[in-house]
Amino acid sequence: QSRGFEGEMVSNSRIDGLNAVDSTSYGIEQFDNITVLNGLAGALYGPQVPGGIFEYNDKRPTDDFLNRLSLGFGSDSIVTEAGDFGGRIGNDGWFGYRINLAHGDGSGPYTDSHLDRNLASGAFDIHFSDKTVLQLDTSSYHFDQRGYPGIFIYNSGGNTVLPSARSSTQTGYGQPYGGMDLDTKTHLAKLTHDFNEDWHLTIGALHQVADRYLPVISNNFTNNSGAYTATLGQNSISRFTVNSNLAYLTGKFDTGSLENDVTLGTNGYDEQRAYGHTPTSVTLGSSNYYASSFLPEKPWGPNPGFGNPPLQTRNEQQSLIAGDTLHFNAQWAVMGVISDSYLSTRNFSRTGQQTSDYQVHDAFSPTVSLIYTPSDTDTFYLTYASSEQPGDTAPENALNANDTLAPYRSKQYELGYKTQIDGITLGSALFNMQRAYALVDTDDVYRVAGEQRNNGLEVSAAGNLTSNLTLYGGFTWLDATLVNTHNPATDDKRVVGVPHLQSSLLLDYNLPTLPRTVSAWAFSIGLHQTSNRAATITNNSYAAGYATVDLGTRMSFSLDKHPLIVRLALNNATNTHYWASVYPGSVNGGTASDTAALGAPRTWQASVELDL
Repeated sequence: QSRGFEGEMVSNSRIDGLNAVDSTSYGIEQFDNITVLNGLAGALYGPQVPGGIFEYNDKRPTDDFLNRLSLGFGSDSIVTEAGDFGGRIGNDGWFGYRINLAHGDGSGPYTDSHLDRNLASGAFDIHFSDKTVLQLDTSSYHFDQRGYPGIFIYNSGGNTVLPSARSSTQTGYGQPYGGMDLDTKTHLAKLTHDFNEDWHLTIGALHQVADRYLPVISNNFTNNSGAYTATLGQNSISRFTVNSNLAYLTGKFDTGSLENDVTLGTNGYDEQRAYGHTPTSVTLGSSNYYASSFLPEKPWGPNPGFGNPPLQTRNEQQSLIAGDTLHFNAQWAVMGVISDSYLSTRNFSRTGQQTSDYQVHDAFSPTVSLIYTPSDTDTFYLTYASSEQPGDTAPENALNANDTLAPYRSKQYELGYKTQIDGITLGSALFNMQRAYALVDTDDVYRVAGEQRNNGLEVSAAGNLTSNLTLYGGFTWLDATLVNTHNPATDDKRVVGVPHLQSSLLLDYNLPTLPRTVSAWAFSIGLHQTSNRAATITNNSYAAGYATVDLGTRMSFSLDKHPLIVRLALNNATNTHYWASVYPGSVNGGTASDTAALGAPRTWQASVELDL
């Protein structure tokens, strides 16, 4: 989520600039960083919901040889071994490589739980010249988890109130045989060429197959006294296949006294979703939130994934993008970007017959910003953005299940300020965002039935408070309201799962005085706070606010001239019980039920990292 909006499965997520599916699992060891672009970005990336852009950037080859081994262990008894290897070979280092391997296996923090994960990834650079580089990345990740807590589904008839959070370690919230089995293979290629210092070309493509076997445990509340019926599996989609592309030409030129920063390009994707299990779930039995227990396993039929499941939906999207930042002088600039997009969606029955479709041509998404830079450290900006976005797909409980709604438009207004003061970067943004809101209406048909309006303020800070103390932090105030539903029960109500206030703070302190054998020693404390959230679309129930504390320390040594780092972490140190996630059944808002997931308990982790 970003700014109170959930991202869509493909349009909001990218790996090195190329669309990729986010409804799977990735090994964090393969990535160098994750960047988030808050707000509406349709002009930059084509149609997408206003949940922000989440970009995962692979680790790149290193100029110096890197041979790093790590070993981790935690209170959950999961042992993780990982290797990170990089360098360049050949004349002038024309071939660069970065290989990451990881294996984690062991018992989870819950009774009879287990986790097994395996990663193999490689990132390679081929330098044809100092101006032309071919990037080739590949990864394979398998994630198998069993026995972790299931999700809780409520507001679907007999239950309308989300109970107070309890410890997620309670026996029976999950089942030893329930969980997920995810297999994701990703391959991408990017070619970059510098014509000169001002003009650059980038061309890229990605192919990804994400198979999912999801014997997920869902605990469906049946009354307000904690009774629930447990089911196994809601695997509506067993495979995602994504083929995405991009091509950009960027450059600079002057027109008289005006300086232009220009971008011309295209990006898009072809996404195919395959049907999942049939039946979608089996009932395991009944239990109670306050006295839960394990339930016997029941057969669910063969695994539909990891084979050739029938096609359910095919989404295609391609955008032409043109942008120019016009610099009038050192203080004033205007940025304008527009995308012209083609969208297509086709839905199919299990027998392969097309059941519905739509196509949209010339879906325009503009963004314009006025930028004022009075000094080298201060920047003000005022932005307007409008974006066409794909329609959402009706859930299984709707009469028009699996039908995709026609596209609709989102808008955003934002006023921001960024500055630097004594080594600390400060940022603030005041924004208003609007988007259509779809739900399963009173006649059980999924349709647009209102508008979500989010007004908010973001403040962030990062930098060195002193030579030894580093700060990262920020907070968001957000008023997310549902309007124009023409239904008194839902009109002018808070949107499900969106807190009014959310804040995080990380302080990292390096000891100035060290023992003789220690080259560096640091301590960290992380604080996170979330205010209460509406649990239902009618706001008759709320999830309580909560705060968590994370503690950590790391020590650096030299082992026979080889760098060695030891890390210790205590997460959720106060063992707070909380609902980590509260969300409606669709990216767009309400359905006939809502979902909540309990937060993780207190856990500790330790790791040793050695550079050879």
